[in-house]
Amino acid sequence: MLALAQRLSKRQFVRFLIAGGVNTIVTYAVFVILSSFLHYSLAYTATYAFGMVLSYGLAGAFVFGTGFRPRSALRFPFIYVVQYLYGLGLLFLLIDIFGVDRYAAALVVIVTGIPLNFMLQRYAMSGGTSQPRDNACDLMAANDER
Repeated sequence: MLALAQRLSKRQFVRFLIAGGVNTIVTYAVFVILSSFLHYSLAYTATYAFGMVLSYGLAGAFVFGTGFRPRSALRFPFIYVVQYLYGLGLLFLLIDIFGVDRYAAALVVIVTGIPLNFMLQRYAMSGGTSQPRDNACDLMAANDER
C-alpha cells in the first residue's frame, strides 16, 4: 500500500511539473506583454490572477484528477495568497534592492516557488489532507497491475 501511495505521489508530481510548465510558459508570456506597458507589480498581479485560474483548472483536471469541487475552489485562492506574497516580496528584493532585470527576477520567482506551490496545491485539492484522492492515478495503477 505504501509503495502504491509513493508511486501515485511521484505521478502527481510529474503531472504537476508538466502542468506547471504549461502554466509557466503562458503566464510568463502574459507578464512580458503586460510589463511592457504596466509597472512590474501591476503586470505581476494581473498575470498572477490569470495563472491562478489556469492552475486550478490544470490541478483539478490533470494533476490530481479530483475535478472541480466548491470546497477546493474556495481553498485554492487562499493558498495562493502565500505564493503571491512570496513572489511579490522576492520580486521587490531582486528588482528594487539588488537591481536584477525584471524578466530574470520573474524567472527566479517561478523556479524557487515550485516546491511551495506543489505542497499548497496538493493541500488545497485534497480537502485539507496531505494526500488528495487521485482518480487519474488510480486508473493508471489498476492498468499497471493487469
